[in-house]
Amino acid sequence: MENKEFQYIDSGNVSHSINLNKDDFKLVQIDKSIHDTKFKNKPTTFFKDALKRFCKNKSSVTGAIILGVLLVLSFVLPVAISYDVDTQHPAEQFLPPKLFSAGTGFWDGTVEYKNKIADPSTKDENGYMYPGESKVQGYTISFDKGSIVSISKPKEGTTNVASPYGNGGSIIISSSKLSNSSQDYID
Repeated sequence: MENKEFQYIDSGNVSHSINLNKDDFKLVQIDKSIHDTKFKNKPTTFFKDALKRFCKNKSSVTGAIILGVLLVLSFVLPVAISYDVDTQHPAEQFLPPKLFSAGTGFWDGTVEYKNKIADPSTKDENGYMYPGESKVQGYTISFDKGSIVSISKPKEGTTNVASPYGNGGSIIISSSKLSNSSQDYID
């Protein structure tokens, strides 16, 4: 190959020239043999290398521990807990959603209203009575948005469980202690 000169213009409209000589195309390692070098330690497998890299990252180890606990609990809890998904609970269908157990007052679905008497003639835009309390023969009945929140009697404790008899802001209290009749109605 003989010496050749090439010219080109770049994007800035500047002219450049390149000289190519025959000596530029000689094989560099013509007298040397090309070979791989030996490893100084034992070769590792792909899995071993991946596990070593995984263990160096603290956040991936923490995530793996959390996922492992969730995986173990997904198998253990259905066996250990007596609740099942097939049983219906119609008495609890009108309860408000809860994040914490009842009575904590913070995101548990209950609202406590004190000294507010329910007036059935006052209703909101959805037709529900405003939140309040009614007192019937010693029982205090708290309700919110048309559903019973609690029924309590002084010195006998409080039940915060929805009753199958309460629906849409109405409740039937049946007890022989209330009156001579077997049922008193509250609307």
